[in-house]
Amino acid sequence: ITPGSKAAQSQLSQGDLVVAIGGVNTDTMTHLEAQNKIKSASYNLSLTLQ
Repeated sequence: ITPGSKAAQSQLSQGDLVVAIGGVNTDTMTHLEAQNKIKSASYNLSLTLQ
């Protein structure tokens, strides 16, 4: 987590597991698909963490 980044500001921590992006389960997503889903979020991004 980069200090000052949006992730840091949202209190994400190293080791957090993203289980859904925008309500879509990440179990079958590739890393690239997850990145693209995050990048395509226009204003709000909903992550479900474990």
